[in-house]
Amino acid sequence: MPKDAEAERLKKMKKMSRVLGINIHQVAAMLEKQERAANGEIDEEEETPPAAAAAATPAAAAAASPENDDPFSKFMREQNGGAQGEGAGAGAAGSDAASSAVTTKPSAKKKDEEMPPCTVLFIGGTDWTALGRRPTEGDILCPKRLLSFPKKIKFVASGPTACHSVCIDVQGGVYTWGRNEFGGLGHGDTAPRAHPTLVAALSGTRMKQASCGKTHTGILAENGTLYMMGGGKLGQLGLGRAVESCTEPKAVEVPGGTVEKVACGAEFTAIIDNRGRLLTFGSPQDGQLGGGTTGEFIEKAGKISYDLVLAPAVVSTFFSKDARTKAIEEFRGVELADIACGKSHGVAVEKGPRARVFTWGFGGYGRLGHACQDQELRPRMVDVLARMTHLKVTKVAAGAGCSLAITENGHLFYWGKLPNAPRGEATMYPKIVEDLSNWQTRSVAGSNGALLVAAETSTISWGTSVAGELGYGEDIGTPRTSTKPKLVNALEGLTVMQVAMGLGHSLLLAEENEKSQAILKGLGECVPFEGDGGGGGAEEEEEEEEEGPPAKKRRGRPAGSSKKGGKGSSKKGAAGAKGKGRAKR
Repeated sequence: MPKDAEAERLKKMKKMSRVLGINIHQVAAMLEKQERAANGEIDEEEETPPAAAAAATPAAAAAASPENDDPFSKFMREQNGGAQGEGAGAGAAGSDAASSAVTTKPSAKKKDEEMPPCTVLFIGGTDWTALGRRPTEGDILCPKRLLSFPKKIKFVASGPTACHSVCIDVQGGVYTWGRNEFGGLGHGDTAPRAHPTLVAALSGTRMKQASCGKTHTGILAENGTLYMMGGGKLGQLGLGRAVESCTEPKAVEVPGGTVEKVACGAEFTAIIDNRGRLLTFGSPQDGQLGGGTTGEFIEKAGKISYDLVLAPAVVSTFFSKDARTKAIEEFRGVELADIACGKSHGVAVEKGPRARVFTWGFGGYGRLGHACQDQELRPRMVDVLARMTHLKVTKVAAGAGCSLAITENGHLFYWGKLPNAPRGEATMYPKIVEDLSNWQTRSVAGSNGALLVAAETSTISWGTSVAGELGYGEDIGTPRTSTKPKLVNALEGLTVMQVAMGLGHSLLLAEENEKSQAILKGLGECVPFEGDGGGGGAEEEEEEEEEGPPAKKRRGRPAGSSKKGGKGSSKKGAAGAKGKGRAKR
């Protein structure tokens, strides 16, 4: 296609996206189906949408008239110079309706399509033993290509408190690198890795998704088996016992099903099984397991301990609470579609048309979205999003102290601690990110104080930079931080399919195509810092996050956290195994 025609088509698609309130990929699908329909290439096995089936009737012809046309058909008619008679209008409406991604059920072929070939880009700190603890060397301030993979990568992962990362290739192979003091990389030792290294213990098993906690890692296989590795002294590995470290991947036994998604918090893990159920394990200290208790008890004078959940436990009760009347309504049988974990909180979205969002755990800075800082010991529905019935949330994400949601039309909502804001500023309930309101967000990730967003052919970041992970460049005088969303200029024009953030570093999956080749080549190769691995032992901790804005800060636990769990049993039950543990306060 000539460059001028391609540019005109892209301009037209963007205009359609704004007019119809859908993302640009949906527009592309609609146009593709329209062209296929016009050429008589529609697959007979594809489901015929109701609108297309009705087009053969006289009533359909009337419905297809300009007065009753659907928005897509109206737009196409306007672009093509208006209707050319009722017959033409009816025919156009029929084909347009047939091409509508909103009314057409995706075919099996679409579902099985793989992600296009992608290049992994890296930004931020590579001095893994020092990252988050003291000044680092070898920071990568501008996005660079990671070339350590023999096969193309389809998935990248890290976590808001993680100093290590995971990549999964198109054949399901797993690569890990970064800090490794408790064996979270899965290589059978505790030595850090400067470069992505294949996890040999998982060879032969195809993996599809991963998540990283502070010292532990969860890897999910295509067959639904969950593998955990790394630090497990608080039960976050779900192996039925607390272990100091586990240096090789171990399969987790999940009661009554296989696993669909995994998300790791700092010291806990949450999963969604094949029935849509939420299961959690690890430290319950701030209610982040959603089981109705913090597990806190006084073991002896001056010593507080916690009943750790050592194996996956089903969270069966979800609820909503009226902020004015305090009336509570409980829900059971909630099936989840997506999940994310911050440092000590969780956020999930329900399957189906309602797509309710639930949050639980530590509530400092309003990260739970309930217009308060109260702790929630069970998943609570986010009322603000539930009232927006015209918007459907499809994805959720979390930073250490914030939560995010992406709607099906690409709008991005945010709540919690504001990136790089003056101390004490927070968004206590979900608000649309105004600076990105005209963008179609594809992927978002958060870290300890920064955000990274992939939208259309741009990448945007803002917040506090630990080691240059926002990607603003190497030029002298270029600020590393930004209080507002700012373009990552080096990536302008690239279609970034997925982003991930860890503590002080960022990962991106950039689509490879004719347009992107020159941009990607110009970024250069990633050369990580390769120190001696010394300095900074496992006992050194990153700076702890503030509980909440100073005006609302109080001694002890935050508001709404007076509930305490009694001393638990060490016996295993249907809901999981529990044991005594002690966590730092």
